Amino acid sequence: MGDDSREVNMQRSSKTRGIFFQHRPDGTVTAPPHVCKNVGCHGGPDGCKVCQRKETPCRFRACTLNGETRGEWWVRYCDQYGQLHREKVGPKGLAKEVYQKRKTAIREWRFFPEQLRKRSLLFDEAAKDWLAYAKANKRSYNMDVTRSRRLLLAFGGKPVETLTPQDVERFKANLKAEGWADATVNRHLALLKSMFNFAMRNGKIERSPAKAVKLFQENNARVRYLAEDEEHRLFEALPGELRPLVTAALHTGLRKGELLHLRWDDVDFHTGTLTVIRSKHGEVRRVPMNRVVKDTLLTMKREQKVLSQYVFCTPRGAFWHALSRHWYPALRRAALLDFRFHDLRHSFCSRLAMAGVDLLTIKELAGHKTMTMTLRYSHLSQSHQRQAVERLISGATDTRTDTAKKQAAPLAAALMS
Repeated sequence: MGDDSREVNMQRSSKTRGIFFQHRPDGTVTAPPHVCKNVGCHGGPDGCKVCQRKETPCRFRACTLNGETRGEWWVRYCDQYGQLHREKVGPKGLAKEVYQKRKTAIREWRFFPEQLRKRSLLFDEAAKDWLAYAKANKRSYNMDVTRSRRLLLAFGGKPVETLTPQDVERFKANLKAEGWADATVNRHLALLKSMFNFAMRNGKIERSPAKAVKLFQENNARVRYLAEDEEHRLFEALPGELRPLVTAALHTGLRKGELLHLRWDDVDFHTGTLTVIRSKHGEVRRVPMNRVVKDTLLTMKREQKVLSQYVFCTPRGAFWHALSRHWYPALRRAALLDFRFHDLRHSFCSRLAMAGVDLLTIKELAGHKTMTMTLRYSHLSQSHQRQAVERLISGATDTRTDTAKKQAAPLAAALMS
């Protein structure tokens, strides 16, 4: 029964000019009964040269690789204009699925042959295209290169059109299981989305598998600042070449990248300002120097042994790439837990808030783009809140006094009369 039904299905497929067939490794071909099953059969007036049959010539040839026959399933169909098309698909189940998909598209007039000739974009190529764009247009190119390595490990060698949102969700869950923070996972997902969107803009793919994947909700309210005893331990543990850098970070609030890229041309001792040519948001920013920073930089300028364009540089005057090589050992010697270089910036803002400086001034000094970033330090500045509730008490006292005076005036007039 199973063989008869298979023959009927194969004949039905042949009547609709769509036939499934397979070339087996042993040299035989699975095909309808009226088609020659021999690999070398190409038909002709003399029939098959292998089986000598003069029936309908074999419509298919074996798929060979390096001279050896391998199993491959093809589909054949006619489009809405009567044009015959052949596609090498692969497994039998996929061949049936592709055949039905093509016939449905033909019936609905959604079949475009030029799309079949377009080669599938591999994820490796999408990543390569994005990195080439990022190298010319993004300041964070080096970070993109680092993160793309994990993306290539997960999706390398796969066509983008075969990726699904479930694959991206699995990658997201794996990063989380490895212990990465939510912000780190989000940066990888953002890079993945950028790669797919860039490929879509270039017309290489039609959809982004990562579009439906949501990012983690990040909690950036972390405020870790140095206490006085911690600062003392840190400076004792720091090597001599790092102490001026940490002093400037504590008294200016500049980011690590802004400090390391600071040049002597950006330092104005007459006006007492530091000029950040390119801040995090790509804007020029000017930061005032207090007496401690000014004296520190003047001492560095006076005792400079190697002429360098950078204010904070290596002993040889080069850009400081391996700062962490000296930073983290110093933290261990100082016994500082859960502390990063960026927390020096938090210490700057926190100390301003605890000194009673208003939040708007802190926002301007720190170079925050929005007030939301500055509000994380509002709980450290209690003076303006205390003044606000004190005004409520004084306002209530004045109100009671005015009301009493208004009520007493008619009564006094009545007694006098």
